[in-house]
Amino acid sequence: KGMKIAQLLVQPVTEVKVVETEELETTSRGEEGFGSTGKY
Repeated sequence: KGMKIAQLLVQPVTEVKVVETEELETTSRGEEGFGSTGKY
């Protein structure tokens, strides 16, 4: 009694446009990467 056989989950679908590039622009993080803000 009370057992589920299926569950419906409705979520939006996001389309992503991928653009290839030869070089990336310089960022405020420099060459350190994600999470490297220099605050710690």
